[in-house]
Amino acid sequence: MLYTGVRRSDVVKLGPQMERDGKLIFSETKGRAKIVKTHELPILEPLRCSIDATPTGHLVYLVTAFGRPHSVKAFGNWFKRRCREAGVAADLSAHGLRKLGAQRCAEAGASEHQIMALFGWASTKQSALYTRKASRTKLEAEAAPMLAGQNGNRLSHLFPVVASGGTNRRKKS
Repeated sequence: MLYTGVRRSDVVKLGPQMERDGKLIFSETKGRAKIVKTHELPILEPLRCSIDATPTGHLVYLVTAFGRPHSVKAFGNWFKRRCREAGVAADLSAHGLRKLGAQRCAEAGASEHQIMALFGWASTKQSALYTRKASRTKLEAEAAPMLAGQNGNRLSHLFPVVASGGTNRRKKS
């Protein structure tokens, strides 16, 4: 899921028959309107290694212990159980991997439209959440050293030195 960006409703349908010329070519469906979008995703090296190292089904990559495809809901539950068994945060979900993928793309400099295309979003509204956060993080990191000012870590006196009594009257000699 991390290397495709697909929803759990689509990951349960991905399989070897969708591979062509180093790409996964598939159609996703979303929502009640069953909006169909076609994708041609390059099979990235980490994904290829994962597929090759994992027993898969004939028509789908992810199968149950009985060799049958997962239902969407059962896959989500199965994923959460595997996370708990692995000792990772109990609140992790399959959707969290999709969000992590979008965050990684944004932090690597992907545009809103690139993220929108990859994740199958119809508008830039969702991708803007990730690019805005990544831009803010980057801008924040670049701006933080400026807090030291032009003098570095040396303090410049913004106010005249005041005697401990609270006044700056000169003592009479």
